[in-house]
Amino acid sequence: MTFRRGRYEERRNAGDNVQNTQSAHEREATYLADGIVEIDDNLVIVDADEKARARLEASGIPFGGLPVSDVFDFSTAVVTALKDGDRRDIYGDEFNTSIRYSKRENLPVTVTILPGTERSYLRLAIRDRTERHELQQRLSGLYNLARELLRERDDDRLAELALDAIVGDSNALSGRIYLADWDETERRSEVTLRAAATVGDEQPYPDPIERGESVIWEVLKLGQQRYRSLSADVSSEPDAAELFVPIGRYGVLVLRSSSEQITFEQHEHATSIVASLTAALETAGHERQLREQQAVLERQKRKLLTVARLNELLREVNRSIIGADRIDELLQCVVEQLSDTETYYASAFARYDPVSETLSYVTSSGALSFTDDEIALADETPLSDLGQRALDRQSAVVAQNAVSVEEWKRIETTDTAAVESVAALPVVHHNLVYGVCYLFAETDSFTERELSVLNELSSMLGYAVISRLRRDLNQSGECIQLKVRVNDDTHPLVEVSRFDETDIVVDHIEFDHANGIQVYFDTAGERAERFLDELGEHDAVAGSEVVTNRRDGALVNLVLTDDLLTALISLDLHIASVKADEQGVIVTLTVPQNVSPRGILTALEEQFSDVSLVSRGRTPINGGTVGRMRSFVREALTDRQYEVLRCAFDNGYYDWPRNKSAKDVAEMLDISQPTFSQHLRAAEQKLLDQLFTPDEL
Repeated sequence: MTFRRGRYEERRNAGDNVQNTQSAHEREATYLADGIVEIDDNLVIVDADEKARARLEASGIPFGGLPVSDVFDFSTAVVTALKDGDRRDIYGDEFNTSIRYSKRENLPVTVTILPGTERSYLRLAIRDRTERHELQQRLSGLYNLARELLRERDDDRLAELALDAIVGDSNALSGRIYLADWDETERRSEVTLRAAATVGDEQPYPDPIERGESVIWEVLKLGQQRYRSLSADVSSEPDAAELFVPIGRYGVLVLRSSSEQITFEQHEHATSIVASLTAALETAGHERQLREQQAVLERQKRKLLTVARLNELLREVNRSIIGADRIDELLQCVVEQLSDTETYYASAFARYDPVSETLSYVTSSGALSFTDDEIALADETPLSDLGQRALDRQSAVVAQNAVSVEEWKRIETTDTAAVESVAALPVVHHNLVYGVCYLFAETDSFTERELSVLNELSSMLGYAVISRLRRDLNQSGECIQLKVRVNDDTHPLVEVSRFDETDIVVDHIEFDHANGIQVYFDTAGERAERFLDELGEHDAVAGSEVVTNRRDGALVNLVLTDDLLTALISLDLHIASVKADEQGVIVTLTVPQNVSPRGILTALEEQFSDVSLVSRGRTPINGGTVGRMRSFVREALTDRQYEVLRCAFDNGYYDWPRNKSAKDVAEMLDISQPTFSQHLRAAEQKLLDQLFTPDEL
């Protein structure tokens, strides 16, 4: 082992200066006497006994060392301390360094400097080969412990392993490791401590907030060790000792001895293990951050893939709409395609019953086996309530992380805890309601972009289903007939009834987008001109005239704007009859079986103050002529023309305003816009030719 001259230090004797002419042995002896010897330019040994050092060097036993930068600034204090037989701690605030020393009779005096935040070195002076063997065993144990700590990734388990190794079999020691949870923002940095591991009967500081808060937090924030003696009586001798060791920024070790002091060996042992624990916690933290970042990136990737899949699903659903002959086939195809989409575990469809105003499951797909049993959310809210809210809002409603795990016993997947989000998609068109499509997904699903695509999907599905229901009205079967009364004494028809002193029955209604509602009814001929003059200033009357005079009366035409009939037509409802008396207007509506009476009443109540449902019932429909016409149309068109015309109609191309443009429908069919326009124009031309050619009239 080679010793070289280190940094020049103040000597005990001002005249005892090191001269260049001194021999190497003399320089070594001088430095040993001063207590500072540099080893290989980067470590120093602190030892005040020259003879002891010579014995150790002769026996080949290694020395421990200190970082040079830590020793130089405290060398004077170290040398002075070596002369003193008392036991105490010396703290260096500048380097967060603690100097601790002890003196044994007839043994080398060893000084230990323990860095609070930097890598720690083992610093021991060994007297004989027996102690060297014990040191090697202890170092081997510390090395194995460090390897075990680095393999562990759970912070609490790391704290338990480290504390068990620190306390060991000692009956005099007890301890606790507090781990810190930092809450850092741009303007503040707050920390809370929790007890992660405890060993021993004596529990040091069960509550760091109530007891020892200032000491523990000071050790954590400043990175400095603290050592103190404890006694029940301040005037008496110490009967216990406590050591506080910072675990980097991750926490604090509190080691307590029931004897008067914590020995140097216990201190050194604890410090070495804490260094390994700090490295293990740092490694575990970095790996957790890496896993979290990877998980976030994976979730983002899956979301993007899901949205891309949903966009493709819109085209597939549109093809299903065209190809499905029945509504149940269409719904089954949609739920199967949704459940096959990544991040969605299952999909189900519940049909709405307008009579009982309830939802019942009719089809499902994925990891669910639905029955009529109700599924509840985590807050015990029935799943049907989520669906009802979606119907009321006519927009998707989501319950994030809200599905009770206990309710998922019917789910076949083993990852039941991940199925925690539900979306309810209303299948409606205006106020015509068919049902709700449910989507079951993993935690934190359904982003805004995703919901936007799902809303478009449900709108497309609702339009297709309701379009089929409308066509069903013209075939043999049943529909629902609603009779609604709106009391409004300012309505033009009510004023006519009051003036004519009789009920007014509307014979015919025509809707003109540009001018409004054309209403035709009979009244007494001699009075018609008089009340028409009075109605001329009515806000809801855009025009009026006597169409024809009869012997028993006159046929009158009123052009109405912004009134009850306009509201009903804007809701896409079919008006079967209109009658007015002196209090209000009674309207009979013929709608598909899945219409929501409550939805119609709610929409009317937003505009009129006194609305009531007079009656509700089912009525038969006979539409054989229309059925024959549909068969004729199907035979007149080619398959491609029929597909294009059907897709345009089902997706609202002929609505006003249009729900889809020619470009949108062309993309759904995966054809160019010119090709779409060509097929559509050909189909329309064939139908118009069949309708208006004179030979066919």
